Amino acid sequence: MSFAATPIVQVAVEPYHPADMQTLREGMTLLNQADPCVKVTISETGEHLLATAGEVHLQRCLDDLRTTYAKVKLNVSAPIIPFRETVVPPPKVDTLNEAISSENEIRRMRERDLGTAELVNDEGAISIVTPNRLCSLEIQARPLPEKVTQLLDESREVLRVLSLTAAAGGQSGGSSELSISESMLIQLSKLKEDLSMAFAESGQGWEGTVERIWSFGPRLIGANILLNEVSDYNRSSIWSVLEGKRVTSSDLWEFDNSVVNGFQLATLAGPLCEEPMFGVCLAVKKWTVHQSPIPLKTSSDKEEGEDTMVSERESECDQKEGTSESDVLPLLDSTAQKSVDVSYTALGGQLISAVKEGCRKAFMAQPVRLMAAMYGCKIQATSDVLGRVYGVLGKRQGRVISEEMKEGSNIFEIDALVPVAESFGFAEEIRKKASGLASPQLVFSHW
Repeated sequence: MSFAATPIVQVAVEPYHPADMQTLREGMTLLNQADPCVKVTISETGEHLLATAGEVHLQRCLDDLRTTYAKVKLNVSAPIIPFRETVVPPPKVDTLNEAISSENEIRRMRERDLGTAELVNDEGAISIVTPNRLCSLEIQARPLPEKVTQLLDESREVLRVLSLTAAAGGQSGGSSELSISESMLIQLSKLKEDLSMAFAESGQGWEGTVERIWSFGPRLIGANILLNEVSDYNRSSIWSVLEGKRVTSSDLWEFDNSVVNGFQLATLAGPLCEEPMFGVCLAVKKWTVHQSPIPLKTSSDKEEGEDTMVSERESECDQKEGTSESDVLPLLDSTAQKSVDVSYTALGGQLISAVKEGCRKAFMAQPVRLMAAMYGCKIQATSDVLGRVYGVLGKRQGRVISEEMKEGSNIFEIDALVPVAESFGFAEEIRKKASGLASPQLVFSHW
């Protein structure tokens, strides 16, 4: 094959006898080395996942495992079809095809399932606070332009090098510890230029976005971006590795990795069905770290609370003989300061959870969609069976893109799109219906 097909169909594999687990691991490693279209991973639950290009390729790989590489009896799960989660621009009509004109109705749609988060404005920005009330963030989700999403999806290996180099430079506090070849520097520069052009073509709202990119995700190589729109946080751009310098002077730099890790966790498992996000821009609008916890109560409740606290302090002073109120108040203040310092040291872990939850809530405050994996289908069929081919495509929710007739023959070439979830048994059915006069070829196309 002159190209590498994208592994999209997954199954979980385990040995029939648990004692053969090590043999299966070695066999899957050999299969991964022998076939460039196979991807072998271990999930977070400990399952061994085998990702292949399609149904026929899956059967071929399982047979190779049983007979050549592992030579053990296998238990194989049903095929797992991945999806992606994304956001779209606000709709103009509701589910009844009626125009949405009321701002209150739009706001109610955005406020669904926000939980502890608070909706800041009508654009879907949400505000969230860490459990110890020492840090507050304002996050907004919006859809990435289609050209940008496609460019990021095609540049995963370049993004991997960029993210690893940026991480090494951030840990060392200076220039990057990883050396980059000249060819890779050229590819990084070209990617930055292409992204700048794609953002410039997307409208005025995306100008200067490339220099504000904080991170890519999930796993630092996905088609989602985290933007730094905090006015008082002058953080070095992720592209600073091209210039060989990183300058970041801010009190927030200490918790920078916590924000990035929270973003990675949120984009790896979205709120709809725990599938990765795709084509989402998450912008941090405000980020504040406080020296004392943010009060939860309103002004009236606060005054009542202060009166209660004063009365409690007075009662404690009365209980202690020979101790004045002036001696007790500094003791209470020092105890409160000590608790704040202890919670301040644990802020990094709480910030990861808060950013993850904030990204998910900001995601849910926008119109959300599930993206299905689509096969590009090329079919060659004679004119006699053309109607039967269209019948099979319609049954499996396929969509015909183009249809051309070869000159000097009665053979039609059909380009169509078929969902991967509906593709099992597709080739066999179309050959059966067309009596062998139609031959399809399926290749992963897009989401």
